Amino acid sequence: MEGVDPNVADEFHRTALSHAAGKGHTAVVEALLAGGAWAEPHEDYGVYETPLMDAVVGGHFAIASNLIEA
Repeated sequence: MEGVDPNVADEFHRTALSHAAGKGHTAVVEALLAGGAWAEPHEDYGVYETPLMDAVVGGHFAIASNLIEA
């Protein structure tokens, strides 16, 4: 993902990692993390939900575990 910022957020301050984690897209989550996506909230955004929270709410516990280890 050279030349792409994986931490760009939408109008609701959700990143691609949050969306992928919440929908259970394991391969996308792994690619985003490898590409430098922030697993934790970042001060640049007014984030109230994290990718970890999105994964757990969606029932994607393997992804949640990956995010904890990231």
